[in-house]
Amino acid sequence: RVRSMRAPDPASLVAELRGVAATTIDADQRKLCKVCGITTPDDATRACRAGADVIGVIAAPGSKRRVDGAGARAVVDAVRAFGERTSRWAPTSRASLDAWAALLRRDTSRGRPLVALVVQDQPLEDVVRLLDESGADVVQLHGSEDRAYASSLPVPHVRVLHMPPVGAGGVAAAAAA
Repeated sequence: RVRSMRAPDPASLVAELRGVAATTIDADQRKLCKVCGITTPDDATRACRAGADVIGVIAAPGSKRRVDGAGARAVVDAVRAFGERTSRWAPTSRASLDAWAALLRRDTSRGRPLVALVVQDQPLEDVVRLLDESGADVVQLHGSEDRAYASSLPVPHVRVLHMPPVGAGGVAAAAAA
């Protein structure tokens, strides 16, 4: 299980991870919380109740938390039932990253989490098939997928940025920069 599922009060942990209580910050500046590695509808519902904005299901080969299309669909159905949604999230603007982020904050602030399908260097056809099977709202690219690959996805995507490790004392210096 993920850390938030083991916390005595998952909702408090999510608020702590956001840095402030969700009610004390302007919606345009609200930090988003993603709980990843969810494999069951029950854990998805727990994460939703705790206040997660995005639920991650892993479809990347080799992950011990990998789910197939049917497993991802069960998680998507649980998240949609929690948020009283019946269809995939469809942002109305992709004009800029800021506009997309504002829509994401607005749409998840009403207790309607999204589901991200986490993939890593998989054939595009396989990812599109998994999206069709699961109904996931967004794709999280975790590998070396290029811009053409990302542009071919039928849903919005986010990309993980892999950062080189920072040496001792380097974290404070990087934060101060």
